[in-house]
Amino acid sequence: MGAVRPGRAGGAREGGLRETKVEKRLPIRVLMVEEDALFAWCVQRYLAPHGFQVVIADRVWKVVQEMGVHRFDLVISDYRLGDSGGRELLKQVKRIQPQVPVLLVTAMERDEIAFPDTGLAEAYLNKPVELLALKKTAQRLVVEKDGRAAAEGNLS
Repeated sequence: MGAVRPGRAGGAREGGLRETKVEKRLPIRVLMVEEDALFAWCVQRYLAPHGFQVVIADRVWKVVQEMGVHRFDLVISDYRLGDSGGRELLKQVKRIQPQVPVLLVTAMERDEIAFPDTGLAEAYLNKPVELLALKKTAQRLVVEKDGRAAAEGNLS
């Protein structure tokens, strides 16, 4: 058992308070948009024990279909798919579910995709990606989304 730091909620658990907020709202539904089946499978397997339910889509029509039927807490997406450019894909994601945060995970450099100027993604990780960094970024985006939703709910 890990040591607990005095005076800190959440103790020495990875992620501290943020992880606790994420744990309270499990499961976290994620749409993974990725053509590389092995990479998508690895992400799915890595995130599952942390409370993430990952649905994989490798084509834009599958993204549209899944988002039309299911609500997602997060979209993790490559910028390029064989049947669509990244900007068009992200525009469709935001049109269908405008509140969903998008995490770009791509081999393209930031300046190649004009991130964050696109306004279509909330975060960016460059491939090859460390799975722990991906998990922490995903958790942060979900916590931020929930905070925004709560604030908007309190205003109305």
